[in-house]
Amino acid sequence: DVDTVQKRFDSYFAEARRLQAQWRGQMDILVGFETEGYSGYQAEVATLINRHQPDMLVGSVHHMHDLLFDDRLEDYQRAAQISGGIEQLYCDYFDVQLELINHFEPAVVGHFDLIRIHDPDYQQRWEVPAVRDRALRNLDRIEALGLILDLNVRALGKGAPEPYISEPLMAHAIAAGIAMTTGDDSHGVDSIGKGLEQGVSILRSRGGSTSWVKPERNRHNS
Repeated sequence: DVDTVQKRFDSYFAEARRLQAQWRGQMDILVGFETEGYSGYQAEVATLINRHQPDMLVGSVHHMHDLLFDDRLEDYQRAAQISGGIEQLYCDYFDVQLELINHFEPAVVGHFDLIRIHDPDYQQRWEVPAVRDRALRNLDRIEALGLILDLNVRALGKGAPEPYISEPLMAHAIAAGIAMTTGDDSHGVDSIGKGLEQGVSILRSRGGSTSWVKPERNRHNS
């Protein structure tokens, strides 16, 4: 329940701060958390920021119409139905993502095009002007704010042909000089580092670089 999850989150921060202090001088650990995009998230995230004073935020959207779209296919399909179709779901997703980026200015923007997760025809969506324009708009905003883009390789471990972010969006990000950092999006010890070498290889083959500036502490808004 909510209380249990909150207590676990508090424990996470306490342990992370302990490790941060223990390894100070030997390893630079930034302690933070990943945001969300459900109804009322802005107030909830601001409360967590004020309570825990994170060093950094990862700004991500996993919910559309208060449905967790990146887990069960039926929830993804239901979200698309509420939006009025798959292409409008993409548009709605990128609109919520921009709202989050503008509101919090998170140091890292997570799995930029996660909305494609249950869409086998996702490459076609980038050819739809309404979808493409929103995605490129968001990338331009990321570039303007100096945020870092998460090159998320978890999709590769699930059999996807490319990471989040996909072509042609990656090409736009590379051309714009947006910094990207590889992330395994590990959900457990068994997946730490999985897919990182493949992700780096894909990025470099497309002319990108893994050089990036370490996120500035407390650069986010609350």
